[in-house]
Amino acid sequence: MDKQEYQARVAWLRRYRESVRKQRLLEELLAQRRAEAERVGPLLQPLAGTAPGGACEADRLPRAVERILAAEAELKEQLGACEAVRREVQAAIDAVPDSRQRELLTRRYIMGQTFGQIAGEMQLHERWVYKLHREGISHLAIHFGQ
Repeated sequence: MDKQEYQARVAWLRRYRESVRKQRLLEELLAQRRAEAERVGPLLQPLAGTAPGGACEADRLPRAVERILAAEAELKEQLGACEAVRREVQAAIDAVPDSRQRELLTRRYIMGQTFGQIAGEMQLHERWVYKLHREGISHLAIHFGQ
């Protein structure tokens, strides 16, 4: 396996962690939009009896709700995409014949651990982890057209 193929395989595996990062950003966005909507509520209190210009303030709540619903829909879509990529990556890892290589690849590309963390968890020297990683990558049977 040449360097270019190795890098392509690693990039293919990294898709899940990238998907998780996008999911977390969308979760933060949703939380931000909910917090913004909570700030709109107290602004609407004076509307009860009067208010020239109240209609403008009243429009803020429906807009806030629309933004929350849009963020929730985007997050739901991302969760589905994230799960699909995770299953695909995990299936490729599960097909690797060596159990230590499978564990290493799962820790790295599903759990997001660093090589140092993996070495500690698997009680191996970090150099050995790199060697096992390269071997595990070479045993992946993946199709890049997906």
